[in-house]
Amino acid sequence: MASEKKTALILPGGGTGGVIHGGACLAFEELGIAFDLTLCVSVGSCTGPFSNTGQMRDAVIVWVEHIHGTQFIRWTVRGPQMDVRYLLRTLHRVGKLNREALGTRGRIVCVTTDLDTGEAVYTDLTPKTDPWRFMRASIGIPGLMGPLKVNGRRYGDGGIADPLPIEYAIRQGCNDITVVLTRPMFWRMSTQVNNALGRIFLPEFPNARAALRAAADCYNRAMQLARRPPDGITIRVIEPPLWPIVHFLCTDREKLLAWFRHGYHAAYRAFGEIAPSPLTYF
Repeated sequence: MASEKKTALILPGGGTGGVIHGGACLAFEELGIAFDLTLCVSVGSCTGPFSNTGQMRDAVIVWVEHIHGTQFIRWTVRGPQMDVRYLLRTLHRVGKLNREALGTRGRIVCVTTDLDTGEAVYTDLTPKTDPWRFMRASIGIPGLMGPLKVNGRRYGDGGIADPLPIEYAIRQGCNDITVVLTRPMFWRMSTQVNNALGRIFLPEFPNARAALRAAADCYNRAMQLARRPPDGITIRVIEPPLWPIVHFLCTDREKLLAWFRHGYHAAYRAFGEIAPSPLTYF
C-alpha cells in the first residue's frame, strides 16, 4: 500500500537572494498549493509565514519595493550594514501578517540557532507564539545584528546550524518536498569560508562557530539528497537563474526583480503549469 503523501516547502537563507522565495510563493498561492510543513531558514522566514497564511499578494509588495537601493542594505566604511529591523517593520506594516491564521494551512516552522549550544532550534509558529520574535532571530546574522534573547537563551541565524533542512523534513515524515534555493544547485558551501566567518562574526560563541563549520557538510549533504532522493521521496528543486547574478547583499532593483520573476515562473513549471503573462505585481 502506497504511503500517504505529506508535502514540505523549504525556504533557505541567502540574503536578498531570498527575493526568489517571494516569486515562487506567490505562484504557489495562485496555484492553490498549500504545504503540510513549511521550513523557513534565515531570510526564508520573511516569506514563509505569509505563504502559510495565504497573504503573499501583500508580502510581495515588500520584496519588489523595499529591499533595493539603500533601504535595506547600506554600505559604510566599516562594510555592509543590513537593517533587518527595517525589513521586519515594513513586512509588519505592509503585509500585516494574520497571526491567527498561522498553522491553519499546515505547520510553519522557523529555524534558529541556539548560539550558546550551537544546536538548531525548530519552532512552530502558531497564534500563541510571537512570530516576529522568531523571524527576527532566524535572520539575526551575527556581526550585522546582535543575538536575540528568549528566556535567557541567545538565538541567531538558523543557517548557522541547519542551512538546508531537507533531512529534518524527511524525519518529520515528508515524502514530497519542494525546495526554493537562493543559490544554483552546483554551488557548494565551503568549510574554510565558514570557519573564517565564524572567527569574524562569532568570536564569543565557540559552539556556534563549530556549528557553522559543520554547516558546510550539512548543506552539501542536503544537496546530495536533493539530487538523489531516497526511495519513496520526491524532491523538486527551484533554483535561481545563472544570470543575472544576485549576491548575498545585492541592492540592484532590476536584478532582484529578475530573480522574483524567475521564481514565479519556475514555480509554475515545477508543478506542470504555465504562469500567467505578463506578471503584473510591479
